[in-house]
Amino acid sequence: KRTTGMLDFKYFMKNDFFSSAIADYYSNTEQQLNLRSTYNLSIGQYLIHTNKVYFNYSFGIAYTLEDFVDNPGSPDDLKSIEGTVKLEYNMFDMGDLSMFTNITVYPSFSEKGRVRMISKFSAKYELPRDFYIRGTFDYNIDNKPIAGATPEDYVYTVGLGWEL
Repeated sequence: KRTTGMLDFKYFMKNDFFSSAIADYYSNTEQQLNLRSTYNLSIGQYLIHTNKVYFNYSFGIAYTLEDFVDNPGSPDDLKSIEGTVKLEYNMFDMGDLSMFTNITVYPSFSEKGRVRMISKFSAKYELPRDFYIRGTFDYNIDNKPIAGATPEDYVYTVGLGWEL
């Protein structure tokens, strides 16, 4: 079982710079997480920013709270301070194909040697008569998971849809 949710606020500045505040929520039975809450403040810049494509990077700091399932030897709550580095690419309004991908890396400042990574990829292809096919792939990895948990988790979906 896996549940994700995110709130993202961006403030756009001159010369394609931006700042963002993100609240990210994640639970996953595979990684024995009841809830991981990450609160992130970052600054970034668009390297490409057109009406069809954008590519940006950002870096910042995050505060993470983790509540693990009851597991002997694991802490009830883990609080950590992490850095964030993120790359994001979005290609849209390019005929029949659109793509989105991002990679966020969280090196921990408070837990020596721990690094987490979250990556997402989505592609959509427009078919005749307003049908489309879409594929997504989400991948999470934690190089120091708690005892008994898997270090990585992924979800992929492929779907056929129709738009009005």
